[in-house]
Amino acid sequence: MTGALAGIRVIDFGHYIAGPLAAVMLSDQGADVIHVDPPGGPRWQSPADAFFHRGKRRIALDLKHASDRATAQRLVASADVVIENFRPGVMDRLGLGAQAMTECNPLLIYCSIPGFAADDPRAGLAAWEGIIAAATENCKPRAGEPPPEWDAHVRPIRPCLWPRTSAVSSPRLGLSWP
Repeated sequence: MTGALAGIRVIDFGHYIAGPLAAVMLSDQGADVIHVDPPGGPRWQSPADAFFHRGKRRIALDLKHASDRATAQRLVASADVVIENFRPGVMDRLGLGAQAMTECNPLLIYCSIPGFAADDPRAGLAAWEGIIAAATENCKPRAGEPPPEWDAHVRPIRPCLWPRTSAVSSPRLGLSWP
C-alpha cells in the first residue's frame, strides 16, 4: 500500500474501539498493520469489525501461552509502533509492556490507550462506553428522554486521535513533511 506511512509496521493489540480505530487510521495512511486477535477471533463480534480492521493483516495468538507470547515479542521486535488498549498492567504481566518491548526495540513507539490511568482508582475497571460515560458525568439518564447533548458516536473516537497523531509525528519514524 502507498501512503505517507508506507514502510512503517504497526502491531495492533487493540480490542473494541480505541485501539483498533487508532491502528486503522495508521493503516489508512499506508502503514503495514498486523492486528493480534485472541483465539476464536475478536472479543467484540460485530459488523464494525470489518471497519475497524480494514487494510490490516491478522494473526490469532493466545498471549497466555509462552509460544504465542514469543511470536508476539518477535512481531514487536520488528515493529515501529505498538498500539494496545488493555487495562494498566495487563501487557506488563504478559511480558509485552512498554518497558520490556522498548528494551528489545529501542526505537519502538508504544501507544497505550487504557480507559483509566494506572494511578486512577478505577484502573482495574474495563472501560466500556457506559463506565466512561458515568465516570465523566456524560450519562445522566432521565426517564423518557436522552441525556442532553448526547453524542455517543463521537466521544469514543476522540481518544483514538491522540495516539495516532503522536505516532505519526514522532521523529523516530524519520518521516519528513512538505
